[in-house]
Amino acid sequence: MPRELLLIRHGRVNADFETAIEAADMPGWIDAYNRAPLHPQSRPPERLKARLAACDLLLVSSLSRTAESARRLGREPDRFEPLLDEAEVAEIPIPLLRLRPWSWLKVARVMMTLGYRDRRGVSLEKSRRRAREAAEMLEGLFETRKSVAVLGHGGMNWLIARQLRRRGWRQREASHENWGVTLLER
Repeated sequence: MPRELLLIRHGRVNADFETAIEAADMPGWIDAYNRAPLHPQSRPPERLKARLAACDLLLVSSLSRTAESARRLGREPDRFEPLLDEAEVAEIPIPLLRLRPWSWLKVARVMMTLGYRDRRGVSLEKSRRRAREAAEMLEGLFETRKSVAVLGHGGMNWLIARQLRRRGWRQREASHENWGVTLLER
């Protein structure tokens, strides 16, 4: 019988995505985003509730939006796991330009893909190492379980799925949108 892992992205966060800000303002925006609750109108699909109910174990990141998402799905988290927290975003030194936060996130991710590391040491390689650790931890859970769900974040879920595919897992579906599911089997 195949083992099944659901990597689920949290619901939509109640944050300001529209107001243009400077790159120097991004750390504050990210802090506010990490503390913000889910948007009141962010509701999971009923089909996802049924899929989650069938899982043996639910892990969530240490960020509050994943636990809140679990509760909206009708389930309490079985375990909080900081390895599943979102991939960090490097601070980028681009002065004067004002962009929407998602645009700054895209610029930072591209720069990190090209090898950029900020003064704090935030880099894509650091997130990849954490994803490898998370993949190892998740594989270990399957010694006693046949289905596990992770309620996490788009970037880290993508990195974890990539690590698991390298270890022989098959990806059956993938969605990185809010409430989206990436299904892996082995």
